[in-house]
Amino acid sequence: MFRRPSSFAAAIAAAVPATPDPAAFGPIEIFRAGSFADMTGTTQTIRPENLTEIAGNYDPENHPAPVVIGHPETDAPAFGWVDQLYVEGDVLKAMIKDAAPEFVDMVKAGRYKRVSISLFLPASTANPMPGELYIRHVGFLGAQAPAVPGLKPVKFAGGPGSCFAMAQDFAAPLSPEQAELAALRREKTERRVEDLIRQGRVLPRFKDEIMSFADSLGSGDTVSFADGSAMPTRDWFFDYLSKQPVL
Repeated sequence: MFRRPSSFAAAIAAAVPATPDPAAFGPIEIFRAGSFADMTGTTQTIRPENLTEIAGNYDPENHPAPVVIGHPETDAPAFGWVDQLYVEGDVLKAMIKDAAPEFVDMVKAGRYKRVSISLFLPASTANPMPGELYIRHVGFLGAQAPAVPGLKPVKFAGGPGSCFAMAQDFAAPLSPEQAELAALRREKTERRVEDLIRQGRVLPRFKDEIMSFADSLGSGDTVSFADGSAMPTRDWFFDYLSKQPVL
């Protein structure tokens, strides 16, 4: 039986336009160089070389970064994955793959127009590349305002879109004012933990762990309740501990 050479089949395949993959989109802008206020309200600085480091470190095969809604901790589903990172000018851009159809529909409908990135710091114990900056996730935002201004909304149709991002500090040291505020905040946290220890609500051996967790909660983070009320996450955390039975 006569067979056409495989090169013929390849030529035919190349001549037929491939069907666009609805689960892949981009590029979208997820970050840019500059100085911005992070989620704790602290001004942070990202330099162009930091963006290059983040893009160069990214390993989508072994340590892919998920696309999520908001900034979850560990139990939220991934609605897609970052396929590629690259820098263009002073902007970090991403290509997305394996996006869930329902997520794409929500973004097309304008439910999530902005994004914010989360990054592993070089000293983070969970960092897949210790000592380096590594992207943790890309979070799409709804009502929450992003920290980095000057970029366009994300769009999945009508051409490439862009997005906002959340800055974190990796290069610039704290100013004397920032260091003083951080010290005052930690002193206040320590007093609250020691009060709980004196009350018998917390064992002394957990002091350092509780302080570390409390310090990780951003001053702008809030907990919302069914009745429409809200309170700062750190205050809710200490209120929760104060209601525990005496040990």
